[in-house]
Formats: sequence, C-alpha cells, structure tokens
Amino acid sequence: MNLDPAADWEKTDCPGCQCNRGFVFLNLKSNGGSQQNSAQLIRCPDCQLVYLSPRPSQKIIGLFYSDDYAPHQANKYKPHKKSSKEFSSSPPRINATLLDYGCGSGAFLTKMKALGWEVLGLDSSANAISAAIAAGVKALKGDFNHPEIAQMKFDCITMRQVLEHLHNPVETLINARKHLAIKGRISISVPNIESLPFRWFKENWLGIDFPRHLLFFNPASLENMLRKAGLKIKEMRQVRHSSWLRESALNALNSKGFGFDRWIGSKKLGSSAISLWAGFTHQCDCIQVLAEEED
Repeated sequence: MNLDPAADWEKTDCPGCQCNRGFVFLNLKSNGGSQQNSAQLIRCPDCQLVYLSPRPSQKIIGLFYSDDYAPHQANKYKPHKKSSKEFSSSPPRINATLLDYGCGSGAFLTKMKALGWEVLGLDSSANAISAAIAAGVKALKGDFNHPEIAQMKFDCITMRQVLEHLHNPVETLINARKHLAIKGRISISVPNIESLPFRWFKENWLGIDFPRHLLFFNPASLENMLRKAGLKIKEMRQVRHSSWLRESALNALNSKGFGFDRWIGSKKLGSSAISLWAGFTHQCDCIQVLAEEED
C-alpha cells in the first residue's frame, strides 16, 4: 500500500483539552517501521498531557499492529501479576459483569472468568478477537458503539494499557462511563511519562512505543482527563515493572552503546533494585487508577 505521509500523518492539538499552545517535549526519530522520518512529543501547558504529533491517522494506525503484535497473540502475552486490588479476588456478587476494553488475546479475561466474573472483551483487532474466543471467552470486534452492547451495563470496565493508543480518549472514556452499572468502576493503567526509566532512557523508554502510543500520561494529566469525562478517582497508585525497565535499558544499549545506567538497568538484579527505588520515590513505569462516575 502506498501511503502519502502528508495525508496520512496528522498534526493535532491536545487530545485531552484541545489546547493549541503545546510545546515540544521530546523529538523522536523513526525506527524504520514508519514512513514518517520524525515526530515530536508535545506537552500541553493546560492539562499536562504529552501527545504525539504528527501522528498516524485512524486510517493507517492499524498498519503498525503487525500480525505478530504480542498482546494480540495467544500464549505470547500474560497479564502482569501486579493486577489491581479490585481484581485480585472473586467478584463482589453473583453475576457481576466485567468488560475488558482492548482485551487482546483474552488472557486477562480468562483469569477473571476463573475467579467468577461474567466477562466480555472488546478489541479492534480481528486477530485478537479470534485468540480470545479460542481461549474460551466472549469477545467482540469494535468499540463501545458495538450494537451488541448498546444497552449493556457493567459492574467493572477495564482499560489496561489501552488509553495511550487512542485518537479520541475523552470520547472513549465518556462512552465507558455510560456503560457503568450503578456503583460500577473503571480500572485504567497507563505508562508514566514521569517515571525514572523515562528520565534515564528518553526515546528508548519502552513506554514510547513509536508510533503506536499516541498519548503519554503523568498522574495529573490522567486525573484531568478522567474529570473531563465525568469520572472521579477513587484510588491511584504506581506499579513497578522491572521487566519494562530492563527492556528500556536494552533498547538504550542497542541504540547508544555502553553507559553505566544502561548496563546496570539491563541486568535482572540491577533492574529489580532500580525498580524498587522508583517505587519508593513514586517514579514507577506504570500508573493505575480505579475511577467511578462523579456524583
């Protein structure tokens, strides 16, 4: 397929608040996987969101999710063991329902189904949906506008490492809120642009994932976006991922060569120790929130 970068890569104002006064936060260069030679991360001075611009349009973004993209493949992706406290035990009542938006291969849904939840997955990838159905869970291709869920309400909606991929995040969150049952909750996890690994490794940080990641959050920008969508945070915490830190360090080693921070971060013991320090200083790779509809 021949693509015109001028037409298929788009500049954008802040996707969180439509501010057009953003400033350059970080310059990125193509890793060879896109036709765009360079792009920038822009920081919004109002809501603090960092976002990719120019970015792949919705017309072409699917081209960057190859058939072997790990979260869409059965047996290649497992939910992290540090899952939210909300989902570390059985559901709060019989027939409690859970929707996983961006369900991938269904690994998380399989775990939740075993705990007693009635589960359903949504994903834009046909490959992911096929893998989820093969794993024994119900999954639908599409988004919150899918006709099969138009009238459905859920006790819990999960969006795990999904929000950063979206062109229209506020609209998606508003739609998610509309599908919450009374006292329902939304669990969201996103990479943390203020993490220690990002500060060390910059464009080689695993959370950049250019050009699939379009949005980059810190605690303030995530809270601002949730509030704009009519949601309030019940709980926010940071989650350590030493494996993410290790992969970031390896990316930096391969890109820039030897450096002590890259070398020690690439070792299992070193990444574990650094990850502990990041947790102690609230600079972890991942932010996780539990939110509910505002009163």
